Amino acid sequence: MERVKVFLWTLNHDAIMTNYNRVRRGFSDCDICPSRDLSEWIELNLTKCLGIGNEHKWCDTFAISCWLLWKQRNNIVFKNSMEKPNALITGIHNQLVYLKEARALNVKQSRFQKPNDSNRGWRPPDANMVKVNVDGSCWENDMSISCGGVIRDAESRWIVGFAKNLSKGNVLLAELWGIRLGIQTATDNGLFYITLESDSLVAINMIKGNTSNSHPLYPMVVVIRRMLESLEEVSLVHVSRNANKVADAMAKQGHLLPFGDFLYEEPPVFSSIAYQEDCMG
Repeated sequence: MERVKVFLWTLNHDAIMTNYNRVRRGFSDCDICPSRDLSEWIELNLTKCLGIGNEHKWCDTFAISCWLLWKQRNNIVFKNSMEKPNALITGIHNQLVYLKEARALNVKQSRFQKPNDSNRGWRPPDANMVKVNVDGSCWENDMSISCGGVIRDAESRWIVGFAKNLSKGNVLLAELWGIRLGIQTATDNGLFYITLESDSLVAINMIKGNTSNSHPLYPMVVVIRRMLESLEEVSLVHVSRNANKVADAMAKQGHLLPFGDFLYEEPPVFSSIAYQEDCMG
């Protein structure tokens, strides 16, 4: 939602690169979409309930619609990418559902485990457990997503790392894929007593809470819940990013990989510093 807010602020201050502003700056000689008197129009839509018969707030619908329309326009102009109108409508609906679910989860988050102190680093699991740290990554410039993580034992020893290129999507999808891949990697290696840590509170709460079956990612949540049922003992924990640095490095590496699952039996170079810091406590 922060990107939407920044977009509307830029639009309201007449700083967005419309054709009108491109002509003013000498980048174009075609002024076919002049941007004049936008402030009043933006304020009206953000402060008045203009929508009828909609489960979502009009200000949210308006803001997200403007943002996605602008992104679609840029794709047409700069990438020659034509999308069907229905794709835009579906995109607006999905973003509104994500926003509604995130707000509901934030209200309920006090029921779940709070994240550790932001200065607290990674800690090894109990003697009979392994710890699975997972993370998702999203590059906002092209919305490419990936995930990754690592499994370690009570002696902080590296068991296996993993990473996956997920093509396009959003950060929440990447976070959920990270959890799914972490569980799958653990069971594939015969590990059924796990503590799974993620720095995404929304993803953890979606799995623990009552996620609406209308949520676009509900099928993924169902798959993860079923995978958790196959484990002998499992704990899902939200941690700070400082305690999840190795998983963060693994997830970011996923962007650079071909499609498919990649396993690392030894700590790779790109995560070695973070891994050594965790070992030293």
